[in-house]
Amino acid sequence: KSELEIPDFDREQCDQLAARCVQQVSAKYGEAVDNPKSSVLRPCGPIFRCIVKGIQRVSYLAFRTGSAAGSVSYCPIIPKDTPTTFFRALVIRSAHRETRHGSLPATAALITDFHLPSINQDVRKLSKSCFICQVSRARRVWTEPPSIGKGHVMRLQFHQPYYRVGVDYFALGDRRKVISVTCLFSGHCTWYRVPADGGGERETIDATVSILRRAQLERGGIREL
Repeated sequence: KSELEIPDFDREQCDQLAARCVQQVSAKYGEAVDNPKSSVLRPCGPIFRCIVKGIQRVSYLAFRTGSAAGSVSYCPIIPKDTPTTFFRALVIRSAHRETRHGSLPATAALITDFHLPSINQDVRKLSKSCFICQVSRARRVWTEPPSIGKGHVMRLQFHQPYYRVGVDYFALGDRRKVISVTCLFSGHCTWYRVPADGGGERETIDATVSILRRAQLERGGIREL
């Protein structure tokens, strides 16, 4: 088997061509890509029309930025108002993974090859949908419903599980119903199908008592509802 050979390419040129393709479908920057007299381009900047490296008469839009050392760089613009946002999302996701799912400033600071307007909003949106970030930043807290009151967790820790439970009915379709019995201390939930009587599966007192008796035999400790 022959090894895969990747041809040499100019990374800077590829970045400029990719930015040009995205800018051409933008409602804000599409006209200014090939029109030097566009209203988007101002003499004082910060947006300038530049020529793609090594390709004459092919231009792209760049954002002029300065460094602390006094140097000036022109970063290709990746607009946000494009029908296809896959390339913009790919750049942000790559930087986010490179920082090992770091914070918002760390992800935004790592993107130096392109200029992304409103980048903080997109990075924040990505962090909220990132599963690894959700797990690493999750906190174990007690959720107390308004009807329970404060301090019930400290009191229930001295009792066995399912000492105080919450009961609720759920309908699966038009005829089938189930009832949930939830331990208010551990959060463990047990599901039971409502027993049917002469009129079908209905929310009755007898059905609820029957389910609670079964739950008490299986889980034990039911004293408060």
